[in-house]
Amino acid sequence: MDDDPYTYGASEVPRRELSIGETVLATLPSLLCTLISFGLAGAAGYVVIRPRMRPSYFLTPRRVIAHKLFGGEESWALSDVREMRQYIAVYQGRYGSVQEVPTNRVQIKLSSGAWVKFGPVADMEGLLDLYEHAVATRWIELDALPEVDGALAPGEARDDVLFIGRTRTTGMSYGPLFVGPSRVVRFTEVLEAHQLGRLYSLLARPETDVEIEELIVSTARSGTFGHFVDVAREDARPSIDGRVLSLRLGERHEPIDVSSADADRARRFLAKRG
Repeated sequence: MDDDPYTYGASEVPRRELSIGETVLATLPSLLCTLISFGLAGAAGYVVIRPRMRPSYFLTPRRVIAHKLFGGEESWALSDVREMRQYIAVYQGRYGSVQEVPTNRVQIKLSSGAWVKFGPVADMEGLLDLYEHAVATRWIELDALPEVDGALAPGEARDDVLFIGRTRTTGMSYGPLFVGPSRVVRFTEVLEAHQLGRLYSLLARPETDVEIEELIVSTARSGTFGHFVDVAREDARPSIDGRVLSLRLGERHEPIDVSSADADRARRFLAKRG
């Protein structure tokens, strides 16, 4: 093949067809490497991704409790927390440049002056919002909120008024529904965490049903809770059929989809109140 030292006469080597067994043996090493790679990726996904799917925090009346990334919990006394905010990662670049990157982790400042971080937190804004209104300003009472195990909030457990925190109509999410002794109030927009928490806090007060109704109506009319419908109960004629609670609004009936548990509460309330 000329004098080119980089030209090889591969065609001069006689070729032989490999048997099936030889083909399998030849590809076995690469196949094993591929399977091992997938196995390691799966294990890493289980260790890293699964914990991120768990609830990341709990805010109780006394403590902040957070899940660690690889299992276990850590907590801090709420009375020891002086500040809570989003963690902003700062990276030093070339030539002295600084880059700030918002993360989905939260950092808290303790009374000792130390800062600690936890997360990731899926609903970070909800947590920060809840902390600001429940701890910093006490606009929300944490004892009045629903339990994470599904137990009713104090306001939901009342039998003199009916409050359902989340509703749906024709597949769209709506805000809470309140049925009192003489008024029906439906918030037509999904409320933010601190707004819903405020309503739960009002409902947990020891006032009578008439006084609670006045609080809910005045709160809806304050202009800070979005759009709402406020009608006389005798005109709304609330009724329940299965998991659908119906209201008469003028000439039309509005179906409201609720959970099975809320439907049971509504059925008992409406049967008692008439």
